[in-house]
Amino acid sequence: MTDTANNTDPKNNTILFPMKHRKGKIRHVAAIFAKKRGKDREAYWRRTVENMRKQAVSAGIAPEVVELHVSEFSAAVALEATSYEPNRKDSQKV
Repeated sequence: MTDTANNTDPKNNTILFPMKHRKGKIRHVAAIFAKKRGKDREAYWRRTVENMRKQAVSAGIAPEVVELHVSEFSAAVALEATSYEPNRKDSQKV
Protein backbone atom coordinates (compact mmCIF):
# COMPACT_ATOMS: atom_id res chain seq x y z
CA MET A 1 0.00 0.00 0.00
CA THR A 2 1.38 3.39 -1.00
CA ASP A 3 1.32 6.49 1.18
CA THR A 4 -0.43 8.96 -1.09
CA ALA A 5 -0.52 11.70 1.55
CA ASN A 6 3.09 12.59 0.75
CA ASN A 7 3.12 12.32 -3.01
CA THR A 8 0.99 12.87 -6.08
CA ASP A 9 1.82 9.64 -7.88
CA PRO A 10 0.47 6.46 -6.25
CA LYS A 11 3.41 4.55 -7.76
CA ASN A 12 5.89 6.93 -6.16
CA ASN A 13 7.08 5.77 -2.74
CA THR A 14 8.96 8.98 -1.95
CA ILE A 15 8.53 10.24 1.59
CA LEU A 16 9.63 13.78 2.37
CA PHE A 17 11.92 14.09 5.39
CA PRO A 18 10.33 16.75 7.58
CA MET A 19 11.96 20.05 6.68
CA LYS A 20 11.55 21.29 10.24
CA HIS A 21 14.03 18.59 11.31
CA ARG A 22 16.74 19.52 8.82
CA LYS A 23 18.82 21.16 11.55
CA GLY A 24 21.93 21.75 9.44
CA LYS A 25 19.92 23.39 6.67
CA ILE A 26 17.97 25.46 9.19
CA ARG A 27 21.17 26.74 10.85
CA HIS A 28 22.81 27.46 7.50
CA VAL A 29 19.83 29.37 6.11
CA ALA A 30 19.27 31.25 9.39
CA ALA A 31 22.90 32.39 9.55
CA ILE A 32 22.83 33.76 6.01
CA PHE A 33 19.32 35.19 6.42
CA ALA A 34 20.34 37.05 9.61
CA LYS A 35 23.27 38.75 7.83
CA LYS A 36 21.23 40.02 4.91
CA ARG A 37 18.97 43.08 4.91
CA GLY A 38 16.20 44.48 2.78
CA LYS A 39 15.82 43.25 -0.77
CA ASP A 40 18.85 40.96 -0.51
CA ARG A 41 17.21 39.18 2.43
CA GLU A 42 13.89 38.87 0.62
CA ALA A 43 15.54 37.55 -2.55
CA TYR A 44 17.62 35.02 -0.60
CA TRP A 45 14.54 33.75 1.20
CA ARG A 46 12.49 33.47 -2.01
CA ARG A 47 15.27 31.53 -3.76
CA THR A 48 15.76 29.21 -0.79
CA VAL A 49 12.09 28.36 -0.42
CA GLU A 50 11.51 28.07 -4.16
CA ASN A 51 14.41 25.62 -4.51
CA MET A 52 13.04 23.50 -1.67
CA ARG A 53 9.59 23.51 -3.26
CA LYS A 54 10.95 22.52 -6.67
CA GLN A 55 12.98 19.65 -5.24
CA ALA A 56 10.04 18.25 -3.29
CA VAL A 57 7.53 18.62 -6.12
CA SER A 58 9.93 17.07 -8.63
CA ALA A 59 10.21 14.09 -6.28
CA GLY A 60 6.44 13.68 -6.54
CA ILE A 61 5.41 15.21 -3.21
CA ALA A 62 1.91 16.71 -3.22
CA PRO A 63 1.98 20.54 -3.31
CA GLU A 64 -0.16 20.85 -0.16
CA VAL A 65 2.28 18.61 1.74
CA VAL A 66 5.20 20.66 0.43
CA GLU A 67 3.56 23.87 1.63
CA LEU A 68 3.04 22.43 5.11
CA HIS A 69 6.70 21.43 5.29
CA VAL A 70 7.88 24.79 3.95
CA SER A 71 5.74 26.57 6.53
CA GLU A 72 7.24 24.50 9.35
CA PHE A 73 10.74 25.06 7.96
CA SER A 74 10.08 28.81 7.81
CA ALA A 75 9.08 28.88 11.47
CA ALA A 76 12.19 26.91 12.43
CA VAL A 77 14.45 29.28 10.47
CA ALA A 78 12.79 32.34 12.02
CA LEU A 79 13.36 30.94 15.49
CA GLU A 80 16.98 29.99 14.73
CA ALA A 81 17.71 33.36 13.10
CA THR A 82 16.97 35.16 16.37
CA SER A 83 20.05 33.53 17.89
CA TYR A 84 22.21 35.18 15.21
CA GLU A 85 21.08 38.71 15.99
CA PRO A 86 24.10 40.67 17.23
CA ASN A 87 22.11 42.63 19.84
CA ARG A 88 20.99 39.52 21.73
CA LYS A 89 22.82 39.07 25.00
CA ASP A 90 22.50 35.29 24.83
CA SER A 91 23.69 35.04 21.22
CA GLN A 92 26.49 32.52 20.84
CA LYS A 93 26.59 32.11 17.07
CA VAL A 94 27.65 35.50 15.76
